[in-house]
Amino acid sequence: MKKRELNKKLKSRLLHVKNGKYIKHGVVRVVRAREIITCLGDIQTSVDIRVSAIIRSTTDNWLPVTSFSPRGVRKFLRQRHNNVPNTVNSWTKLWGVHSDSNITISNIELVVNPCTV
Repeated sequence: MKKRELNKKLKSRLLHVKNGKYIKHGVVRVVRAREIITCLGDIQTSVDIRVSAIIRSTTDNWLPVTSFSPRGVRKFLRQRHNNVPNTVNSWTKLWGVHSDSNITISNIELVVNPCTV
C-alpha cells in the first residue's frame, strides 16, 4: 500500500476516545502518519491528529478544548491516561503502520465542532 493510500485509509474514520476523569466526548481523526528513523536507527511513528473534546477545568466545569491555552491542551492530550495516544496507536497498527508503544503525536489541531473533525 502506498503512503497516499494509507493516509486516506487513516483519515476515513472518526475515532471515539473513552470518557475519563478529565475528558469526555472525545473525537479524534488521524490526518497523517509517517515513519521516522531516529539517529539510533529505531523506527518511530509520527502522527498528526485533529481533536474535538470537552475537558474538565480546575473549577470542575466542562469546557471545550478551545477554551484553554493551546499549549496546555496539547500537553494534556499527549498524556497516556487520557486514552488519546492509545486510541491512535491501535488505529495505526490496524492499517499496518509500524507502531510501538512510544508513538509520537507531532501535530494536534484543536476543533470545537466534532462534525468538522
